[in-house]
Amino acid sequence: QVDKRIACLLGLRGDDVLRDAIKLLMNSRNTLVHNGVFSDYADELVFTLKGIVDLMLIRIMELSDDLSTESELREYYRLVSQNDVDLRKEASDIEMIRGVIEFIQNSRVNN
Repeated sequence: QVDKRIACLLGLRGDDVLRDAIKLLMNSRNTLVHNGVFSDYADELVFTLKGIVDLMLIRIMELSDDLSTESELREYYRLVSQNDVDLRKEASDIEMIRGVIEFIQNSRVNN
């Protein structure tokens, strides 16, 4: 879940190589933290992760202009992580629902 959100925030949707790299970084970080053993590459890993976190925070701040609640941010994550086919299907479903609502509202006005 976390790697998916990171990929979405960094605009890496569909880039499996970079998503795999993020997973590798996360696993390395977890190993360091949970084992408490910091090898020579630990400093480099920490700085790489810090850079990713900095980029994510900047992106979240940018998104906060349009997404003011946690539920809106969760919905953003849900939608941005979908593939194009699923997004088109969801957009089609929403348009169909909007049409039904409009029909019902017009029926009330005309009766």
